[in-house]
Amino acid sequence: MTILRTLLLTVMVSLVSHFSLLAEDANLELFQGAWNVVELIDSGVKIPQDEFSELLHSGGQFHIQGDNIIFHSVLDGRQYSKTFKVDNRRTPPYFNVMLHDETTGWGIFKFDGDQLTVCMSGDSATARPDEFTSEEGTSDVLMVLKRDKSRPQAPPKTEPRQAKPREKPASPEEEEPEQGGVKEIKEQDLIPTDLKIALALVGTWKIPQQVSPFYIWLKQDGTFVTSRDVPRIRTFSFIFFNLPVSSGRWTVSNGVLKLQITNSVNSQRVGAGLEFAVRNLTPQRVDLVSHLGASVAAIRMR
Repeated sequence: MTILRTLLLTVMVSLVSHFSLLAEDANLELFQGAWNVVELIDSGVKIPQDEFSELLHSGGQFHIQGDNIIFHSVLDGRQYSKTFKVDNRRTPPYFNVMLHDETTGWGIFKFDGDQLTVCMSGDSATARPDEFTSEEGTSDVLMVLKRDKSRPQAPPKTEPRQAKPREKPASPEEEEPEQGGVKEIKEQDLIPTDLKIALALVGTWKIPQQVSPFYIWLKQDGTFVTSRDVPRIRTFSFIFFNLPVSSGRWTVSNGVLKLQITNSVNSQRVGAGLEFAVRNLTPQRVDLVSHLGASVAAIRMR
């Protein structure tokens, strides 16, 4: 009798798991295709639709293919993507937005024909939204999308934009970017002090500025990405993307952080190099001094 109960229980669990996966696939099927953002309210602030092309990374257009949210930047022409997972056992159903297995946002969603409504919060929020609202003082984003049947279901493929060669090197000692990929930071390439500084600098740093905060992400592979915070869509940007400003390669030499820009929204900056002497480096803050003597304080975000 005990063996029979165990077998029945195993079959029931398998069936539940099977039908749950089928239901999840069905929900993913509803997401597939091209979408346009038609309404966006971020933390109680309603963003006018005529500003979508300027404020939203993709101009308010998305493609969903499988479990990937794909968008093309109107700034640098590149394709970006994040993944998402759904849980339709809830009412309303849940979804999580992720980048490299790290959750950047979560929320709830509902379909009404060719209209998709989502309410979501960033991963710093204490709770997942339970209503389709975005009130002032919250970190909730309410977004309404409509299916765009005029665009192809699959996103167009784009070739990575090649960096423009600069006419004059900023410094005779500066190396030109290597072809065929980036150069990882390796111990043998750095003196011990520089290695410690480089490892301590890996992460995302916020540089407060008068207009809006500036972010720089120094990656372990020796590349970097900078972005600008847009206060009016702060939570939305955090969940999906930050507006990119530039990208390139970085290294540390003799206590100096060197940035080599290979892509930028400002074509005149492509190929330029920036140098900052590293001062007062702690786990949560670093003071930098530019080659012109200007002091810059950066605060670690992650």
